[in-house]
Amino acid sequence: MAGNLVQGALFTVMVVRAGMLRDAAFEEELQQQVGRSPRFFLNAPVVLDLKDSEGFTTEEAFLDAGEALRRHTLALVGVQNALPEQVRETETRVVRFVRAGYNALLHLAMANRRAGLSIRM
Repeated sequence: MAGNLVQGALFTVMVVRAGMLRDAAFEEELQQQVGRSPRFFLNAPVVLDLKDSEGFTTEEAFLDAGEALRRHTLALVGVQNALPEQVRETETRVVRFVRAGYNALLHLAMANRRAGLSIRM
């Protein structure tokens, strides 16, 4: 068996403050930024910063944040600065959301392959 089967890597992950997603002006600015470099932002990984976002413990709030990121072609991959009560509430939601996003990408890749197109994941 030649070479390493698993290797480590470092990469940049964008961080978005959860409270900012509720600001229409932020969404507009984000749309402009994504519009300037759409390939850079396509499925770019994002960590949701829960600092100073008390009350962000409901499934609806989490799903709304995930949908807001998806509208801008961003992929939610985790959270940071969660309070103890948020950790329990968001832990399974992040896993479900990331898994659902990955499954959607996988289905897209498979459909493209069947159509003779290629997509990198």
